[in-house]
Amino acid sequence: YLQTNPDRRREIVDAVTRGTPLETEASRRGLHSWSATLADEIFHALEKAPRPSDNASLGETLAERGLLPMFGFPTRVRILYHEPLRDMDAQKAQRRKGAIDRTLDIAIGQFAPGSQTVKDDAIHTAFGVLRVEQRTKNGRLYLQEQPDPLGIGELVGICRACLALTTNATPGLSACPVCKALSNSETGFRLATLCFPPAFATPRAVLRDWKPAPYSGEFGEMLYALRPRASVESKAPKIVANAKIARLEQADVLLINDNNGEDFTFQKLKHHEVWFVKSAADRAKDMLKESDSSMELPQVDTAAAQEIRALASRKVTDMLTVEMAQLPLGMHLDPTTTSGRAAWYSLGFLLRRAMTTQLDIAESEIDLTLQPLFYETNTRRSARLLLSDRLDNGAGYSIQFAGEDDWKDLLSLICDHSSSFAAPLVDGRHADSCASSCHACLRDFNNLPYHPLLDWRIGMDMARLLHDPTAAVSLEEDHWVRLAEKMARTQFSSHRSTVERVAGFWAGTDEHGTVKLMTHPLWEIGQAEKTSAGQGSTLFEPYHPALAEATNEVEARGLHPKLTSIFDMVRFPFL
Repeated sequence: YLQTNPDRRREIVDAVTRGTPLETEASRRGLHSWSATLADEIFHALEKAPRPSDNASLGETLAERGLLPMFGFPTRVRILYHEPLRDMDAQKAQRRKGAIDRTLDIAIGQFAPGSQTVKDDAIHTAFGVLRVEQRTKNGRLYLQEQPDPLGIGELVGICRACLALTTNATPGLSACPVCKALSNSETGFRLATLCFPPAFATPRAVLRDWKPAPYSGEFGEMLYALRPRASVESKAPKIVANAKIARLEQADVLLINDNNGEDFTFQKLKHHEVWFVKSAADRAKDMLKESDSSMELPQVDTAAAQEIRALASRKVTDMLTVEMAQLPLGMHLDPTTTSGRAAWYSLGFLLRRAMTTQLDIAESEIDLTLQPLFYETNTRRSARLLLSDRLDNGAGYSIQFAGEDDWKDLLSLICDHSSSFAAPLVDGRHADSCASSCHACLRDFNNLPYHPLLDWRIGMDMARLLHDPTAAVSLEEDHWVRLAEKMARTQFSSHRSTVERVAGFWAGTDEHGTVKLMTHPLWEIGQAEKTSAGQGSTLFEPYHPALAEATNEVEARGLHPKLTSIFDMVRFPFL
């Protein structure tokens, strides 16, 4: 109808814009052109709907896919039913009496089968997923179970080695396309079939005579989801200085709970439309101090095959992608290593703090995700930062900095030590007391898992490389020099080494003839090994040009060089 009735579309556009700032000929022409493609966008959204078999309303699906505003559609709220559904009418459910609600991002962890939640001095153990809809009988609203709550599975590849996410994966994929890690559910690559659960249930919600376990001050752990992941290809990226940035509107971000690489084995509950996990049901039963003989035990519907799924949450939002246009030689930015991850996350959270400072919004309004990349025919690894809006469908915060001038201003704010943002960081009162990161620079409650990695100095150097690939990156820069001397004099002397300067490097020489050279965390020290002639000792072949002179000077003295990053010295002082 929309595609074949242009006159009717024009009438609707004129009626909607009348009396508004869009009541101009140019605005109306733009809206009319957009309306011509609306039908295709709707069909595309329906094809990509996360729960195509759930018979979700058109409005709900279009809101989830970003074509309608989310206001009025609380579709990301998921409920754990813990009281009998047969006794619960729709009004009780709306008041959350007999139910607990969480956003889907939290629910796939807190309500996952086997996880436990405390409410009203009772422990409620989730054991399965279901989907309910309101029905009316004799003038009374009630909740009725609906078939197929697992929906049609979506196959993805998850790599724990490099954090990559592969969407539209094929069943035969046996290695990570990014880092080539082989299949290994705990440390490597694996395939998972995703389920976007509409609701969750405890055994008491659907089985007779179950009681919640009493709360005595202790309860089981929650199955946390993996960190947010996204697999995107930058569309029409622009190169500004040494940064390749792209503005992505309505991009997908996935949060996945794959049960620590084991997934969840769902079975259909007999006489119900609930799919449950047997181990979770056993755990719920074991929590009861006294089992009632009349308690109905879960029985498997043998006519339905079991389904192995990972729980997932998908969010559609605005996103800004950032990567290095030119990877500087001699720099180690591999996100699969600890120092590489630290560099990218430090840069990401430094950018986020600068962005939110400029926009005067809370830092929690912008999420950060890391996507591994390869450069130069798959020989050098790097990463792409994905800065996305926390709000569903996006609020335009992250993409505010996709313009060339806005991006340059953002980098200048970080790189210029005299700016209102950078000056407090490099000021002696902060710099002398913060060797890596603190709540005054990078840390906050929302990035708690990353605190051991974060370092504001590394983040500042990464920002300088985004501005200029030839920027000087060394421990002689103003924001490093005092920390480097302090670490050298305290660490090397505590290890009974003689503190000295070798070719501009801080170094410590021990009684065994080993000289520890302090290096910058971003420098590539390489992994190729060579044997010192006549000594039989193993040395690292340096890749960063600045290391060659220092190692040659140490070898000329008949001593053995050992490269030590200041990143490790700060975090592991006794190694």
